[in-house]
Formats: sequence, structure tokens, C-alpha cells
Amino acid sequence: MGERKPAKKPALTDWHRADIVAGLRKAGWSVRQLAKHHGYASHGTLTVALSRPFPKAQRLIAEAIGVSPELIWPSRYPNDSRIALADGSSGSKLLTRQSSEVSPNKSQVCGGSSRPSGSEVLKSSVEQAGA
Repeated sequence: MGERKPAKKPALTDWHRADIVAGLRKAGWSVRQLAKHHGYASHGTLTVALSRPFPKAQRLIAEAIGVSPELIWPSRYPNDSRIALADGSSGSKLLTRQSSEVSPNKSQVCGGSSRPSGSEVLKSSVEQAGA
């Protein structure tokens, strides 16, 4: 008879709205408290992220829960933006960038004089296009 095909990898789905609110509750927050803590006059500002993309609100909610926004809303982030962590996991912990991780030269991060000029950027892009 026919051979069984291996099960397909399940598609990544966004957390359910109730799961996000429950995650906030477990962390000691409500959407209203979190909005007030971050200086928003209305809790509706953060509630928007529960139903449609709003990167800043998504980040605030994810930080409060203690995970990355990519883990809560994988459909809102392209696959190439998911960053693998140093321990080999992919987004199960809150992702933060330190200036030393971005660039070993702090002046590049802080906008120092080592940034390339417009002509250097143009020259670089022309060289890459020709390659």
C-alpha cells in the first residue's frame, strides 16, 4: 500500500488575542496599565497591536511579557528578520541590541565622523551592482 508522508511542519501562527492579554496578566500588567506606564493617554493605543500591525506597541507588549515580538506575531515579520540567538534558539527570549553587538567602533553607532559620505555610499552601490 501507500507509504505515509511525513507530517508537514506546522505554519507559524500569531498568538491569540486572549493569550497575549493572559501573558500580560501573568507578568503583572494589563493593557491599560502598560499604556499608562509608557505615557499613553488611552489604552486603545496599545490595544491596536492586538488586531493589526503597530511595531512600537508590539515591542512594548512583548517586552512586558518577556519575549520578542517576532514570537508573538510571526506573520507580521518576514522570515529573514528572525534573528537566531547565540544559544541556537530563535526568538524565545527578548532580543536586545547592545552597541557593541552592532559595531565594534562606537563612533559608527553614535553617528561619529566615520560614517561614509554620500559619494562613498554611491560608489559602493555602483561597485556592488557591477559585480
